[in-house]
Amino acid sequence: CLRNQRRRERDSMEMKTLLALILLCTLSAQAQLTLRNAAYAPLLVPPATGGGAFTPASLTNLLVWYNINAQSEANGDPISTFTDQSGNGNHSTGSGGSRPTMNTTGINGGKTADFDGSDDSVGGSYSGGSNFSAYWLVQLSANLVGGLFDSAPSAANVFRIMNGGSSEPYTELHAGNPYVTWRATQYSNNPVVVIQMNVINVTGTGRYIEVKTNGVIALSGTGTDVAINWSSPRIGNINNGGPYLNAKLRQFVLTSSTNSVADQDSIVNYLKTEGGL
Repeated sequence: CLRNQRRRERDSMEMKTLLALILLCTLSAQAQLTLRNAAYAPLLVPPATGGGAFTPASLTNLLVWYNINAQSEANGDPISTFTDQSGNGNHSTGSGGSRPTMNTTGINGGKTADFDGSDDSVGGSYSGGSNFSAYWLVQLSANLVGGLFDSAPSAANVFRIMNGGSSEPYTELHAGNPYVTWRATQYSNNPVVVIQMNVINVTGTGRYIEVKTNGVIALSGTGTDVAINWSSPRIGNINNGGPYLNAKLRQFVLTSSTNSVADQDSIVNYLKTEGGL
């Protein structure tokens, strides 16, 4: 009798263990089905690494980044300092009545620095070398006049890009006076546009100057193997004088070396989104 009682107790314990295992499996299956439900789908996605949306701050070779939307001036106020968002401290400044003014709804509902085409410009004290990439998110005026960037007054050691002037629009890498012409007739209707300049050194051939608009090549040419080291650039004028820029500037990005095609695409797409393009 005692053996039979112990056998029954053992069988009962095994049955309870079996039922517990069945219950656990059932709950596990239900939990997996619940997690696969669309409402819980985010729980199944692994966390992003190195995350965040692309901005110029993502670049390892970023030299200067002026994002006018990050400025604090009120609408209509003069902008004394373009604050560098790269973290390198490469600010540009203006003074007196020759400063561009803040427009809080300039491009795509965002802020712009408005250059009046008369005497507005800002200047920096940073410097760079022969190979680089530069980007502008701007709305150009109908007269197409003014300096987008000029590292004058050192005429023998300069790069500049301008939109109009006494002759046709051009960009120049000045080391023995190589330059290529950029025709800007497509900008007669005051559009918002991303302008991009790349300088690439091809050994034995020369420096390859490339200008793109909204990511599409607008011009290219070859320059010289002579290295340049430019400094003290200005935005808004050429050779410390006219012609002066007449445009709304939303962003300016400059890198210390020529960007890869992938990085170029990332920057241009970022700027196009900022400009509502």
